[in-house]
Amino acid sequence: MDNKTKTKHTPGPWEWGDLPGGRFTNELVVRPAGEFPHGEWIADVGSRYDDERRANAALIAAAPDLLAAAQAALEDRLGWRRELHRAVEKATGAEA
Repeated sequence: MDNKTKTKHTPGPWEWGDLPGGRFTNELVVRPAGEFPHGEWIADVGSRYDDERRANAALIAAAPDLLAAAQAALEDRLGWRRELHRAVEKATGAEA
């Protein structure tokens, strides 16, 4: 796989958090990292009070990292296991 191939999705990293202000203050959204509290949404995940939705937000936010780790593994690049481990931690909400 060629790393120079252009992707069509919003470039990562992504992060998730509460949607501030307005009438939907209990909502979780996924956005490009550094764009909180404003910026484009990648996903509106729903209520921040629902553990399953919080887990969904973490998984969606980890998508660019998971893709990069999978590409590294397919290319057999050095460090791909470490990259994959970090991405899985982010996807499962286990990152520090």
